[in-house]
Amino acid sequence: MQLYSYWRSTSSYRIRIALALKRLEYEYISVNLNNGEQHDPAYRKIHSDGQVPSLVDGETIIHQTAGIVEYLEEVYPDPSLFPENAAGRARVRGFILACVAEMQGRTGRRVRDYLLERYGMDDLKEWYGHWAVRNLELLEKLVAGHPDTGKFFHGDQPGAADCFLVPALYNLRLRETNLDQAPTLVRIEQNCLTHPAFKAAAPENQIDVAPDTRY
Repeated sequence: MQLYSYWRSTSSYRIRIALALKRLEYEYISVNLNNGEQHDPAYRKIHSDGQVPSLVDGETIIHQTAGIVEYLEEVYPDPSLFPENAAGRARVRGFILACVAEMQGRTGRRVRDYLLERYGMDDLKEWYGHWAVRNLELLEKLVAGHPDTGKFFHGDQPGAADCFLVPALYNLRLRETNLDQAPTLVRIEQNCLTHPAFKAAAPENQIDVAPDTRY
C-alpha cells in the first residue's frame, strides 16, 4: 500500500491518522505541494487533478478522503472506525461531510490560492477568518451536549470523525484562529493528541516536513 501525501496537507493528515488507527503499514510517497510536485506528469497519472492524498492499494487507486476512509473500513474492517449502529454511523458521516464540504470547500488550498492570486492577502485573510468562525460554530454544535459524544467524537474510542476533526483544528491553528468558541472540539482534540496513532500521523513527524510559507 502506498500513500501519496504532503506533510502539511490537511487531507493527507486525515488518512495518515486512519491508517495508523487501522494499524496498516504503507509506503509514504511525498508530493511537495510547496514546490509544485502535484503538477508533475508522473503524479498526474496517479491523480489527474494533482491533489493529495492518493491511496494506492495493489491495482486500486482511491482519491478523496471520505472515500478513502470508507474503502479502508470495508476492506480492512478490524479495528472499525465507525459505530456499530446505523444512527451512529450516520452521525459520523455527517460530521465528515461537514469537514469536507462545509469547511474545506470554502477554505481549502485551491480556494486560498485563487483568492490570493485574484484579490490579495488582505481579502484572503478576511475570507478565511469569516468562514473559520462559521465552520467552528457548525462543528461545535454537532458535538456539544450530544449524548454520543464521549472522550472522542463518538464514544470513548477514536474513530473516523476524529480523523477529520484533528486536522481541521490543526489547519485553523496554523492560521491563528481563536478556538475559544469550540471547547468541546478542543477537548476531544486533546484526547486524540495523546493517542499513539495521532502522534505518528502528526505533520511534524512526517519524513518530508520542511518550511512552507504559504498561507
